[in-house]
Amino acid sequence: MKLITREVLRRILGAQYTLEKSSGEKYTIQCEIQSITTEDVKFGSYGVWDIGNLRGFFLPYYEIEGETVTVEEDDILYVGDERYRVERIIRHLFRGEEVFREALLERII
Repeated sequence: MKLITREVLRRILGAQYTLEKSSGEKYTIQCEIQSITTEDVKFGSYGVWDIGNLRGFFLPYYEIEGETVTVEEDDILYVGDERYRVERIIRHLFRGEEVFREALLERII
């Protein structure tokens, strides 16, 4: 099995969104965002897996102007005119190395 390279992931994670860290700094990152579906709610944990929330797929880290930026719990992601808090991170590993991150995103009302 061949490991997915960062270049392949960058093509898959093509949309750009704004990530706000707890420090207030904002970064533009590439990721894939999907709506939580009824199927997700049926098999997911109660609470975060609710209709109206999102899940995102991110690189393990981003190099932005010489700085390493990672998506972490309590970060804020701007999707259109709405804000979503990163509630939970799921790290996807291959042979002990993180390949990508999945995040459960709760809408901030």
